[in-house]
Formats: sequence, structure tokens, C-alpha cells
Amino acid sequence: RGRNIKVVGADRNTTIIDGNQAGSVVTFANNESSTALLKSFTIQNGAAYRGGGVHYSGSNATLNDVTIINNTTSESGGGIAFLGSSPTVTNVTITGNSAVSGSGIGGGIYCNGYGPILKNVLITNNLADFGGGVFCSNSNITFTNVSIIGNSGNFGSGICLHSNAGNTNANLINSIIWDNPDNDVSTSHQIAFQTGDSSYLDLEYSNIQGGQAGIDINNSGSFNWGSGNIDTYPAFVDTANGDYHLSDLSPCIGAGTASITIDNVTYTAPSNDLDGNPRPNPAGTVPDMGAYESDKGIDPNYAGPVWYVDGPAGLPYGNGGPGAPFTTIQAGIDAASNGDT
Repeated sequence: RGRNIKVVGADRNTTIIDGNQAGSVVTFANNESSTALLKSFTIQNGAAYRGGGVHYSGSNATLNDVTIINNTTSESGGGIAFLGSSPTVTNVTITGNSAVSGSGIGGGIYCNGYGPILKNVLITNNLADFGGGVFCSNSNITFTNVSIIGNSGNFGSGICLHSNAGNTNANLINSIIWDNPDNDVSTSHQIAFQTGDSSYLDLEYSNIQGGQAGIDINNSGSFNWGSGNIDTYPAFVDTANGDYHLSDLSPCIGAGTASITIDNVTYTAPSNDLDGNPRPNPAGTVPDMGAYESDKGIDPNYAGPVWYVDGPAGLPYGNGGPGAPFTTIQAGIDAASNGDT
């Protein structure tokens, strides 16, 4: 009823709100401010025209430490629908949701108007006709330390950007977009712009499968391939079993940025990851890409006097620090000065 209250579960593994296919499981629709909070729940089994799991309409209520799973929509936003809303969504997993009805959009997230901010969010294994992971229209959305993995659909299986009445401008920072296959094209694109679109995407310090070729502007939208972006297999711990933590061999470790300014707005990496672990880890190192932070952080200013050389073969990073060891003794000897260990 528009009241700015906090609704907090014991923890999201045991505190479950089951929608029983009877509509949106949670609705924010009466101008709630950011002080309204939903925290530590699993939201599941909703079914609605828009926003099967969570439906935002003209609300900025905060979402934190929530799993949104197995919800459906007949039109848009299987997991979450943001309509004219600018909430902050932190430490949220959106998985196994769908928007498939011949023209269903936004299996994981549908966004139309204003600008949600997503931090430490895992968007995986969602399904839609358009925008399997995310469909964004006429809005400004920011992804920071977000992993969009294993979503599928017919067009823009990772992210689909669209605009008609206004522009869609998205910022993607410290994020991973990988293995989101399109069903009806020979070359899958992780991100796609719809025809006639004037959307704009800024990518910074992110791992995009296919690099710039993994983005289909469809002769309409445009993007800025900014600083620190890579196109390298993320080396997750166990994708077959849905474990998207970074293995010790991941090139995403230490590949993010602590802060960046885009169009006079400064974005900073969150201080904790999706599991609640400190980010960066160890303190003083560089944040990782994606929703999870490894404890193998890299101190860019490390200069000894102790040099570590026990890194596994194939390590794509390493400067001899305690969290980022060299892989050979020779590399340690080359870095060492008189008196070093």
C-alpha cells in the first residue's frame, strides 16, 4: 500500500514465498521509496502477465539477498518486471524463469522506463523469445559485477536492447556475459539491438563472449567498447552443476575496476560479492569481473620483498603476490632484488 517498510526473511535458502502460479509473487506498485526493503527470501512459482516473480510499477523499493526462481510470464519479465522504476537490486540470483508465448520478452528481467541498478546479480538459465536474460526498453540500466550466463531465446539471448518512444542507455561494468545462445541464427550474439533501435551500450571491464562481434547492433543501435574488456573463457568452477564461482585459472580475477566515471557519473564496485564475501579480496587488490569474488586478488602495486611461485600451470594472471603467484621459479628470480625471498 505504498508503505516504506522492511520485510526480511531468516535467509533465502529457507524462507520461501511460493506464488502457486496465482499471479506475481511480489508487487511494488504504489510509489515505495528506496527505504522499502525486501530481503532474504526465495521468490518462486509465480505466473503473471508481467513480472511473474516480482512486479515493479512506479516503485524504487530495494531488493537484497533474494533468489527469484521458476517464475513465468505470458508477456514480459518472467523473473522481474521493472516498469517506470529505479530500484537498487543487490546480491540477487535470477534463474530458471521464462517468458515464452510467441513474443515473450525478458525471461530473467524486463525493464521499461527509468533506470534500475543491478549489483552482484547472477542471471542464468532463463528463457524468452526475446531477451532470454534481460530485455530492456526505453530505460537506463546499470549492471555492476553481474554474470549473465546460459540464458536462451530466439533473439538477444543474453541482453536485448530496444527503444521506441525513447532511448535505452545501458552501462555494463565488471560483468560477464557468456554462453547465451540464440536459437534461430547461425552466429549467436550475447547482446542484440532490435531493428530501428537508437539504444546505446557502454561496456567497461567486462568479459563478453565473441568480443565486439558478440554484439549485434542490427544496423541501428551503437555501443562503446571501453576500457579493460576481454573475450576469454571465464573458467568457472563447475558450469555443469551451476557453480559460476571463478576457478583459480579464471582470467576474470583481478580484471575489473574499483570505480569508473561514465558521462560524469562515477560507479563503484560493491564492497561484497553475491556470497557476502569482501570485494576485493584480499583488501587492496583489484576487483574481479562477475557476481562472485575470488580470494586470489591481484595487488597491482606488489613489489616484494617476498615472491610467490606456486601458481598452477596455465594461470592467466600473476605478479608474484600472495594471491597471484608466478607459475615458475624463474619468474620470481627475474622479479627479485638483492635480499628478496
